[in-house]
Order: sequence, then C-alpha cells, then structure tokens
Amino acid sequence: LLDNYPGETTWDLVDQNGNMIDSGGPYSEAGGSVEATWSLSVGDYVWTIYDAWGDGICCGFGEGYYELSMFGEVFASGGEFATEDIVPFTVESQIIGTIAGTASDGDGSPLEGVSISIGGNEEAMTGADGSYSFDIAASIYNMNASKLGYDDDNATGVEVSEDQTTTVDFT
Repeated sequence: LLDNYPGETTWDLVDQNGNMIDSGGPYSEAGGSVEATWSLSVGDYVWTIYDAWGDGICCGFGEGYYELSMFGEVFASGGEFATEDIVPFTVESQIIGTIAGTASDGDGSPLEGVSISIGGNEEAMTGADGSYSFDIAASIYNMNASKLGYDDDNATGVEVSEDQTTTVDFT
C-alpha cells in the first residue's frame, strides 16, 4: 500500500548474480495498492524498496506498507524506513505431495466437520462425504483427526512423497 507521495516510491528485485528480475514505480495513486507476482527458481534474491524523499512509506505521510510472501506465508513486511529497505531471501525447493482420505464413525458412516491437523495446526476439514485432501511439503508427519463428541484418532509416521497422494483414513 502506497503512502501519500507515491511518486517517491520504487522497488526492484535482483537475483544472486545481481541480474534485475523486475522493478516498479514511481507510482501516481496516493494510498494505491501494488501487487507483483514472480515465478522464481531456487536461489537467493534481494528485494529492495526505495523512497526518494527519505521518509519511507509509513507513517508521517500516509500508512503505506509492504508484504512479501512465498508459498502462502508472509516472510517480510514493513514501511518504516528512510531511503530504502533491503530484504534478502532464499527460494528453497518446495517439493509437494498430497494427503487425502476419509473420516468415519465406528459404524463406517462418513463424518463431516472432522478437523485434520498436523502439529496442532488444522490443515483440512472433512466435507459432507467425510473426505479431505490437502497439499503439503514432502516429509514425514504425525496427524490427528478430531471432532467434538468423538474420540481423537492419530496416524504417526505418515510419509508424503513428491507428486504422490498418501491416503490416511480415520475412524
């Protein structure tokens, strides 16, 4: 989000060899929004935002800010800086697999609204047919299925491989 003086704001993205990947600005819409998306290879990068006046994009003349995200997670944010804010980051291999399955009661009837978690973080919720599916980084996981009024079920040592679907059913 830009501040009240968007004409002062520019940014650039360079790779580990100093090659310019992309750049933007100056801008014209005070308080405007700027979005950019890149398909980056594995490697090191530096994203830099500049303010020509030297007062950043927050907070003296507007409430500007930036956020950088990768694989759905914000890894850098800010707005309070002087002439520049430099954000080095690394794109690591993101090898993805899928975990899918069903949750059913003791009689084999599908259960809707079962929370499927890994490490206490909910990854999915079963639908009306008792099924769930989600993509996740290849690794080995311990999973939990829980629904109020039912005993929890656990699966340990669930191995997820690249571009493969691992089936885990809960009862």
